[in-house]
Amino acid sequence: MKKFLPFILPALAVILVVVFAYRFYQQRTAERLPTPEVTAGAEIEELSVAELEALEKMGRGVGNYETAKMTGDQGNGEIRFEKKNDKVYFTVTANLPESKEDYKLWLKQADAEKFVASKALTLGKAGLIAATAADANTLPLTVEVRLQEQVVLRGEVK
Repeated sequence: MKKFLPFILPALAVILVVVFAYRFYQQRTAERLPTPEVTAGAEIEELSVAELEALEKMGRGVGNYETAKMTGDQGNGEIRFEKKNDKVYFTVTANLPESKEDYKLWLKQADAEKFVASKALTLGKAGLIAATAADANTLPLTVEVRLQEQVVLRGEVK
C-alpha cells in the first residue's frame, strides 16, 4: 500500500482537471436558447405614431420616468409613466407565473365606479408587458393585472 500512496494525490488532480475540462467543453458547445419574441411591434390603435414611439422608448427604460410599484401575492410589477400633453402614458411590466389564460390590464379612473378592461399583457424581454395611455385629468388611476377575475397585481398612478 505504501508504494501506491505517492500516486493518489496526482491521480485526484488529473481526475479533477479532466472533469472541469469536460464541463467547460459542454458549456461552450451547448445549444443556445431561442431569442424571445419582442413586443416592440405591437400597435395601439388609439395613439399616433409619435405617441407609440414614446411608449416604446418608455418600455425600453430610455428616459427619466416616474415609477410606481405594483403589489400582489403571486408576483411583482412596476408601472412606468409620463404625463405629457394632457395624457398619461404608461407601461406595466410584471413578473408573474406562467398561465394558460392571458393576464389582462384593468384600469379605473378616479371618478369611475368600475374597472375597465384595457388590454392583455404580452411576453417581452422584461417579463409581461402592456403599454397604453389615459387622460391626465382622470388621475389618480388605479391599475390592476388580473387573471380571469382574480386580481394578481395592483398599483396606482398619482
